[in-house]
Amino acid sequence: MTQELLISQSIIVCKSVYVDFAKVGASPSYVSCHPNSSVEITHSPLLLFLVPETLPKSASLQAMVTGSECSEALTTIEGTDQFLPLILIKIADEPSLILQLIYSLHDRLKRFSIEKPQFLNLRRAVFKVVSCPQILTFIVTQPLWISNCDLFAENQGRSVEGMTFLGPILNGSVFADDCVEVVEQIFKDSALPPQAVESATTSLRMTYGLYWEQVMHIFRAILAKKEHRGEVTNFLVKAVKLNAAHAQMRPNERLLAGEGFMLNLSMLLLGLAAPVKLQTVDVNYLFHNDCPMKEMLDDTKLNASDEELSQYRANKGDSIEEPNFATVCFFLTAWGIHCGLLASLRKYQRRVRSIGELKRGIENIAQSLDGVNTAAMPSNLVTRNRAVLKRLRNELALQKRSLMCCNVVLLSPQVFKMCTMYYAKLATFLLQLADYDETTGKARSSELLSMMPEWFLEDLAEMLIFMQQNFQPRELPIDVSSVQPIINFCLFVICHAQLFRNPYLVAKFVEILFYCDPISSGHSNVLHEMVITHPLAIKSTLVSSLVNFYIEVESTGASNEFYDKFSIRYNISMIFISMWKTGLLKRHFFEEAEQNTQNFIKFTNRMINDMSFLLEESLDGLKRIRELQTLRDNPEGWSQLTNQQQTQNLSELSSRERQVVSYLTLANKTVTLLHHLTTEIKAPFLRPEIADKLAAMLDFNLMQLCGPKCNSLKVRNPEHYGWQPKRLLLLLVGIYTNLDDDPDVLEAADVETDTPEKVYGRLALAMANDERCFTEKSFKDAVALMEGRSLVAPETMDTFKKLCEKVLKMRSLSELAEIDYGDIPADFKDTLMDTLMTDPVQLPGSQAIMDRPMIMRHLLNSETDPFNRQPLKESDLIPLPELKARILAFKREREAEWRASRSNN
Repeated sequence: MTQELLISQSIIVCKSVYVDFAKVGASPSYVSCHPNSSVEITHSPLLLFLVPETLPKSASLQAMVTGSECSEALTTIEGTDQFLPLILIKIADEPSLILQLIYSLHDRLKRFSIEKPQFLNLRRAVFKVVSCPQILTFIVTQPLWISNCDLFAENQGRSVEGMTFLGPILNGSVFADDCVEVVEQIFKDSALPPQAVESATTSLRMTYGLYWEQVMHIFRAILAKKEHRGEVTNFLVKAVKLNAAHAQMRPNERLLAGEGFMLNLSMLLLGLAAPVKLQTVDVNYLFHNDCPMKEMLDDTKLNASDEELSQYRANKGDSIEEPNFATVCFFLTAWGIHCGLLASLRKYQRRVRSIGELKRGIENIAQSLDGVNTAAMPSNLVTRNRAVLKRLRNELALQKRSLMCCNVVLLSPQVFKMCTMYYAKLATFLLQLADYDETTGKARSSELLSMMPEWFLEDLAEMLIFMQQNFQPRELPIDVSSVQPIINFCLFVICHAQLFRNPYLVAKFVEILFYCDPISSGHSNVLHEMVITHPLAIKSTLVSSLVNFYIEVESTGASNEFYDKFSIRYNISMIFISMWKTGLLKRHFFEEAEQNTQNFIKFTNRMINDMSFLLEESLDGLKRIRELQTLRDNPEGWSQLTNQQQTQNLSELSSRERQVVSYLTLANKTVTLLHHLTTEIKAPFLRPEIADKLAAMLDFNLMQLCGPKCNSLKVRNPEHYGWQPKRLLLLLVGIYTNLDDDPDVLEAADVETDTPEKVYGRLALAMANDERCFTEKSFKDAVALMEGRSLVAPETMDTFKKLCEKVLKMRSLSELAEIDYGDIPADFKDTLMDTLMTDPVQLPGSQAIMDRPMIMRHLLNSETDPFNRQPLKESDLIPLPELKARILAFKREREAEWRASRSNN
């Protein structure tokens, strides 16, 4: 169409004959437009005035309407403000014209991607249309409003985006899967300079900010008319409900709305929920029998069964009043960001992991194609590997470009500030459900809280973890007013773990503390400062709860619980190390050891068990890595292997390396924590049920580090694995010397009359009992190594040497351990072990009699009666002082007889 014709048509449209003209343009076939219709859409001439920069700059709207001369050009919507309402009102009584207009807009909205100037202009046009009450009333009654999507039952989620009036308004996207234009035009190369990427990202974020602002204007204009709030609510609920599968691990995305649509929907809901006051929210809304969002509670609940939920609904459902918009908006926002923003964050993390795997694959194949390895390969295998390498590099480039697109919105500070504002409100709401008393730090009621979906907590935790992983500690995009309620809730969850059935939920909140701690992030931040000054931290409740959770994660009920517990305990260990080093909460460890002694002993037992396993697996892995590295680096031996054997060895080497890195990371922190604690806390580690196990673990690892096979632990690039043998040796020696300072040792002890532990200490006694791993040579080798390299202070070295001497003296005096007591009365023997007891106790359930050290070792791992598996605690054990006295008299009598026979001989 020529410029003159366009202007001429526009003049006709704006004059009084416009109505008749538009009637001609709005053909009957278009007016009855159906989603399946193949009829060509006849665009409404009104778009010329609604959409900025559509008319030629030489055209003046005022001149067109009045015929007068005016130099003002029609380049923005604002230039038409005084005329558009008149035109829209004029056609409001003409359904065919309105229908033509809204379908024209609907079609145009879907055509332009977010980087095009028409993108924002078209949404400004929508705002003008919905601001006209008569036209809005007409629109909400049309099939295009929402009912069109019901025609596509198999992919209703996607139809909400494309087959409804409001859907295309929310379809703006930079995600590569939604919009190839952005990745092809803006992020053309995965190797773009950082400055270019930053510039493009900033520009797109500014566009997104304007876009989200426009979307809010549009929806607020509709919601301003109370009679239409029901229609808007119905659309929003349906948009979320039909796309709820986005929250699944692997949804069928072909049937669902795009990722960009769901993110924009999340941002819209966050904006609508921002002014909501909690006092206006009906806590029983989700339990309403007719609640359109009651499916939210079909998911796994915090601590309630489906039967309990059904019973509550039966009692409360019919009595709940019709909800207000604030209530609907509040709960819908949680559901919307669960299916939208949080689903995108999870997908983002999967993409990052995929990029890491691609890089490792490229590295491995490239390594296999170096000169040494290709010489022994068949030519067809070399060709195939090169083709695979090229394909992986192309895929990596595509994934990097897609990640750049994701970074525009998923690393936008604006997104997280809005999100944290909402989650602060949700956290406060959940605390109110628990009737949490900040003064006492206790929850008085948990019935309603227990029926909330698990993902309420999971989403909050994952959002905070993602934020801390991807933003600098001092630049966390969190609203200042949101920090206190979020930290309140985080500590509430950790300190009330018993209220939540799933321990992994609590573990996520522990992870939040781990990431906000300076020992992890490298810098203090507003979250950490709030944690360490919180009443639950100051009152020692936090330390006590973390100690208890460290114990409880031994068994989570999950199939991979054995390995999960290590990562959870790693986070707790790091938090404890930070608390100990800074000294702010250090005193709470002393209180825990003194006031909750049995719990602290269980904690030390779990710590020693983990340390034993992790170090043993790490050292075994290092030995195997050394073997594989030696084999690989020997050209002659390597060339004699078949291609399959080479591939298997390289695969095993890669697997072993990842495993050792993981195990050593966990082991190093466990050893460090144990070293810190033993500097000032002694008694729990020297209890009989702990000391023997601890001594055996220390002796075994000292022998590994300083024994005859220590050279087998030398690997290439040890720092790559976190392997620091000198540091590990110093920590082990530090634990030895820390616990050698036994407060129970008597200054003027007599070898003849006092017990060995009173003379030499409980650690030395336990080491003397360790016939499997304690060797004088290991200690001497350790001394020689440390003295030769001046690794420790002379005082520490002297203590370490004297400890070895004390153990050797006890060994020389331990002939008593070889006494044959002859026939031991049956009632003097441990029922389970059939050995002579020293401190007999009776188990109340089974009535069995066992030696206290034996049953205590069992209770550290399982608080059950070993004979009937009934619950059993240390406090339940029944002392038998009379039997203990008889056993002691029996032992003294036999030992006296043995000494007499020795002196006579």
